[in-house]
This record gives sequence, C-alpha cells and structure tokens, in this order.
Amino acid sequence: MGDQQEQQYFLGTHDAELRRLGQQHGVWRDTMIAGWKRAGIGRGAKAIDVGAGPGYATRDLADVVGPDGRVLAAGGCYRQEHDAGIFRFNADGCPDTTWQASVDIGHGWPNVNAMLLQPDGQVLISGDFASVNGHPARALARL
Repeated sequence: MGDQQEQQYFLGTHDAELRRLGQQHGVWRDTMIAGWKRAGIGRGAKAIDVGAGPGYATRDLADVVGPDGRVLAAGGCYRQEHDAGIFRFNADGCPDTTWQASVDIGHGWPNVNAMLLQPDGQVLISGDFASVNGHPARALARL
C-alpha cells in the first residue's frame, strides 16, 4: 500500500449511486431470496436488516415474510441527509408510515450497529448516536 491512505467508504445517495446499487441488487436478488428461504425465512417470519442502505433487499424481505411477517430496517434508506432511520416495512415492500424512528449523532453519520426485537414487540438499538426521535439517547435506546 505504501503511501496510499485508507479512505472510509460511505454509501452514496446521489442518483447515479442509487442506480448502480439497484443494478447490483438485480444481479444477486434471486440468489439472496433463495438463501433466505433455505435459512427458514418465509411467511410470517420476523427479520431485521441492519445497514439497509437504499432498501432494495429490505423490500424483498418484506415480500418473502408476507403480510403476517415483519421487517425492521436500520440505515439511510429513503433519506439523503445526515440522519439514519429505523423503519418497519409492510408486506408490499413499502415503509409503514405509522412507525419509524430517526437517529442522529449531531455531526457526521450516525450508525445503528445492532437491533433486537423483544418479545413484547419493542425494539432495542445500539450504535453511534446521540438522540432518537429528538430525545437524548447515547448508544442504546428502546423504541
């Protein structure tokens, strides 16, 4: 590597990057869906997609789990500002507009590293953030 400085990769949200990611998703989509089904993810399952990016795979997961299942996604999908979100998706692959959470760090890009769906339906998140839905929350929050 020598004098080359390592650069951190950030998922772009501009149109060209979203088109590229959509094309990339199209290449591996069928293989990924088959893998989920082999892993037992099917109708009625609950799935979590951490690092969802633009949400292409998340929408496919929503289709696989169907109307009796649930998909939660953490990432910058559907947003273009320095803000990450946690979204729930309906069976049709569209975000459930009655439920979402906004995660902010105050500077740079926030990060949700882990999510846990609790038996009572509440969601625990952890990562690099300073607030959730505008309320102070450092690194751990219950939604």
